[in-house]
Amino acid sequence: MSSSSEKLAARRKELLVRCAQQRRNMAMHGHEISAPMSKIDAAMAFIGRIRQHPGVIAALAVALVAIRPARLAKVASLGALALRATRTIQTFAPVIQGLRARY
Repeated sequence: MSSSSEKLAARRKELLVRCAQQRRNMAMHGHEISAPMSKIDAAMAFIGRIRQHPGVIAALAVALVAIRPARLAKVASLGALALRATRTIQTFAPVIQGLRARY
């Protein structure tokens, strides 16, 4: 009987140590996921607001029919190109600022 309770106590102690280590890891690495999670939170809030207003959904549906898929594809590809350009500029901005500061 005592060996069983000793095993349980040892197992509990191991789990407590493991939990403490996991808490420390989350504290150290939590900031790495906070930015992506905040974007997801913002997107979910936006979707929630749109769902509360069915008129917006109807207007988007009408706009999609009115624009026609071919024009929509052109607009989407232009938007993707603009997004890629923005990300490229953001990537190289620190390098350019470093060069400007140097010269």
